[in-house]
Amino acid sequence: MRTLFLPLLLALVAFLLVASLAAFQSAPAPRAGFLDVLDVGTKLTLKEGGDGLVTVTLFPGLGSHEVLEVGPDWFSCCFPGKLQGLPVTRIPQTAIRSIEIYPQPPK
Repeated sequence: MRTLFLPLLLALVAFLLVASLAAFQSAPAPRAGFLDVLDVGTKLTLKEGGDGLVTVTLFPGLGSHEVLEVGPDWFSCCFPGKLQGLPVTRIPQTAIRSIEIYPQPPK
């Protein structure tokens, strides 16, 4: 009878040990993504390639679009001016080929 309870007891202890260790692990820190370079109001230029992927170009003070919102894996932009009826474009992270960033001019 004792030999029957010993494996069950060891399995229960192992389960409780693993469960208690898993409960005390901290959540992973959020990683910085490549969309972190975009802020609301940033001017940018969008260029679509033949494969449907978009190249985003950031050049200080220049751009045909303005960023309206930035999400964890998407951003939305529109033409500058925020006039009623202007189309808003939401671009998911999976549709971005690259983000080209040109440096600020020296002051």
